[in-house]
Amino acid sequence: MSLIAQPFMENPLIAISHPNHPLLKNKRNSIKKLNKETLITREQGSGTRITIERTTGMKFNSEIEINSNEAIIEAVQAGLGIGFVSKHTVQLELENNIIKQLNVDKFPITRHWFVVHSAKIQLTPIAQRFKDFIITLTP
Repeated sequence: MSLIAQPFMENPLIAISHPNHPLLKNKRNSIKKLNKETLITREQGSGTRITIERTTGMKFNSEIEINSNEAIIEAVQAGLGIGFVSKHTVQLELENNIIKQLNVDKFPITRHWFVVHSAKIQLTPIAQRFKDFIITLTP
């Protein structure tokens, strides 16, 4: 398929924990240390999960697979384990100390969000203005 894909914003993936998790006391945590914890992740085939596995070499050791970021955040808030989400999805929770970002080797993993459209079709004027708006709006 002939597509035009233009990145417009960084999308950092982070590890999150309950505010009282013992790993927060460490200045930095290794992937090996993290693998000893209960890990809460997206379902098999999820882009987030694939990116984490490829970048870190992690093998998720838990049967806790959740198909929504909101449910992962709630599970982490309940103290069920360590989760992995886009930092953008938890900004409010981080600011209010509902959850904490863990310092882990190889994290954050930076991906990008893209504007994607067919290269074979000319964008309508409104679609082009929307694309231009998104591209110029973000740093």
